[in-house]
Amino acid sequence: EILRQVEVTRTTPGATGNVHFSMKAFTHDFGGINGKLKAGPYAEPALVPESPWLGKDTPQKPAVNATGTPDGIQLRMKLATDQSPWQWVVRTQHANGWKTTILPGETEEYHCKMGDGTLPISVVVSAVTRLGREGPATNVTLPRGP
Repeated sequence: EILRQVEVTRTTPGATGNVHFSMKAFTHDFGGINGKLKAGPYAEPALVPESPWLGKDTPQKPAVNATGTPDGIQLRMKLATDQSPWQWVVRTQHANGWKTTILPGETEEYHCKMGDGTLPISVVVSAVTRLGREGPATNVTLPRGP
């Protein structure tokens, strides 16, 4: 039932996530629910839903420099204000789809490793505020080779 509730929420316009009322199912892992969630709808990290009633600040579009390495791409991320965001969101596209990585805001560098033996096709980076507001994304110009 929990898996179906998550699926229904994700197809409902305006819904931003699920709150699980009781931890009992998870602490006892009824029906293997923990593994099913990790392998299914919770396989990728997700941002906490935005809290717009607490403020309207939107982070800037980040400046991102990419350098080729023997096993991937090294990213250097920075906001023009030199302030750190709450979090960075790095989305990398490979032949088999997109992967989302959420990093702490004080992170200045991130190494995108090859997926399936190939460099990412595309990389997009955005900043997120403490209130969960994601700013405009930067499409990273990718180097080809170290």
